[in-house]
Amino acid sequence: MEKKLSNSLLYLMSISTGLVGVNLYYNQPLLHKTSIELDTSQASISKVALATQLGYAAGLFFIIPLGYKIPNKQIFKFDLALMILSLIAASVSSTLILLIISSFFIGFSSALPQLLVLGVSPYPYVLPWCILHLEKKCCSKLLYD
Repeated sequence: MEKKLSNSLLYLMSISTGLVGVNLYYNQPLLHKTSIELDTSQASISKVALATQLGYAAGLFFIIPLGYKIPNKQIFKFDLALMILSLIAASVSSTLILLIISSFFIGFSSALPQLLVLGVSPYPYVLPWCILHLEKKCCSKLLYD
């Protein structure tokens, strides 16, 4: 018998998925003000958004496969700690290079929603198959809310 996920847990997962996704894109509207604050050019500050996206790609490449070898709970703890430290580092960064490095790790740790889909799956080893067999309600809340 498969476990059913409660509505409150699904809403919590949906909200966290949305907030993690926001980390990837919300630095872009702030780049102009950040370039003024750090006294850098527009071309050099654009590396912040690039580093975030490259970090996300690296996170998908390195973190998601770990979900098949390491329990998701351990990965969540590590990923959440890395995200918190990265966000703190970005908020206190006074140089462009520190902001770029912290943005890379913000992107790297933003692969968390994909692990949530693996975590709610009853069959975490075959991702395409398990997504097809998740409840429609669960998939829609996690991916589209």
